[in-house]
Amino acid sequence: MTLQQIQDGLSKIDWGLVTGVIALIFTAISLQVQRKHNRLSVKPIALVSVGDYENELAVHLQNKGMGPLIIKKLLFIDQNGKTEKAIIDFFGSDFKNVVWSVFVADIDGWTILPNETKTLIKLNGNSADKEFVRVRDKVRKVLAQIQVELLYQDIYEKDMPKKIRKLDWFVR
Repeated sequence: MTLQQIQDGLSKIDWGLVTGVIALIFTAISLQVQRKHNRLSVKPIALVSVGDYENELAVHLQNKGMGPLIIKKLLFIDQNGKTEKAIIDFFGSDFKNVVWSVFVADIDGWTILPNETKTLIKLNGNSADKEFVRVRDKVRKVLAQIQVELLYQDIYEKDMPKKIRKLDWFVR
């Protein structure tokens, strides 16, 4: 093929059409990148945190992500394999006179907004009170045997990785 033939072939190409096709390809790529960015910018990140102080014991569920965290299933499992939907259910008749600061029951279906914290259980008291110290230590022993398992999703109903946290922090 000669140089003249190549020049003749290039002059017959509809460059407006070529430019349009290239623009369409770049638009499709840009749309995919934007969709991925939008999904990542509203991703929830679950954190199960604990508070173990002299005057307070607590277990919290936090959303450290940028989008709402929708709870599909929250389970608590002890070392014997007993499963409950509320952490308070592990505290039997020995704890019937305990005044809890906060506790929640089944919270499946709840939504936790970004930077929001839900307290799952909390015990407050005076560390100078011998009865409180006795109860606090018993509560620590029960909490230390529990594992938290959370199944959750984002607002696009995409399942997030299962969050598992052993509460062995309470072991002393």
